[in-house]
Amino acid sequence: MAAAKIEEMVYEDRISALPEDLLVTILLHVPIKDAIATMILSKRWRFIWTILPKLEYDFFSDGDEDDDDKVVDNDDDDESKKTSWCFFDKSMELHKAPVLTTLLIKLGPGCSSDIDVRKWIAKAVDHRVVVLRFKLSCSNGPTRLPKRIYTCGTLKELTLAHKVLLDFPSSCFLPSLVFLELLFVVYKDDASLDRFFSHCPVLNILVVKRNRRNRDDNITKFSVKIPSLEGLFYVSDEIISSLPDEDEVVDTGKCLAIDTPALLDLTIIDHSGDSFSIENMPCLDFALINVKSFPDIDKSKTSLSAVRSLVLYMTDQVVALYLFICVTNLFFPLAPSSSLDL
Repeated sequence: MAAAKIEEMVYEDRISALPEDLLVTILLHVPIKDAIATMILSKRWRFIWTILPKLEYDFFSDGDEDDDDKVVDNDDDDESKKTSWCFFDKSMELHKAPVLTTLLIKLGPGCSSDIDVRKWIAKAVDHRVVVLRFKLSCSNGPTRLPKRIYTCGTLKELTLAHKVLLDFPSSCFLPSLVFLELLFVVYKDDASLDRFFSHCPVLNILVVKRNRRNRDDNITKFSVKIPSLEGLFYVSDEIISSLPDEDEVVDTGKCLAIDTPALLDLTIIDHSGDSFSIENMPCLDFALINVKSFPDIDKSKTSLSAVRSLVLYMTDQVVALYLFICVTNLFFPLAPSSSLDL
């Protein structure tokens, strides 16, 4: 009987033979944990993940983000918290990409309470970060960002959410920032916020969500005075204790003031009871205003005179005031092609 012939089959690893930039592209399409796990495949893969230009760390468990304006303490297993944080900490330490186009860090209630992400945000700035999204919902107090983030020349998009304390230094200057999203963050004071907006020379889109039931929200006058701004989306939730009746308007002593000459698109949804004024908007194309507040009619009437599409959702008391002024020609005549929805 002829001896069995055994053939050795050799499989060629064509993927590992690809150029480095293609391997990086492949890893960009998988979660960061899976990308890091490829380091055990072979020597060729060991350090590929360390040069990824985009890093996304999402440590929110299922259900943590069902309601974006609520932060719920979670007593997850301490060992799980420690493991997640060590993973993030070590992977950031080993990362070596010369340019970090995107860094997303979302730390949910289950993460360790003694985390310090300041050094990694500072490292992202050193690596010329372009897009930074940071959400912190751990149960510890508000966290200050490293001062160098406020002078990052490469940063174009910035999203900050929840327990982040915005304490803008006098040296603040973000020459490339075009998109800014502030979601339920904590502000140091009015002056600091004004200083920040005045040092963003090309800011184009601003998204603000405030939780006025949060005692840390100590802003008296939220002033948006940004010459370059073209889009503003502002949402402030209701202070339940100060508005006992659905149609009753109660002056909270606080206000929203908007002065944006280049603005094209405006959305205000504010049930907090704060007063508001809008002025200096000759280019305004669309406005949606849903408020329960005291509007500054004298400042608002000129700004809304050129708007092409205006949608108003207000209490009966406020709408009646607006309609009265319209009828008596003291408010504004809408532009010929404008539409008014109440």
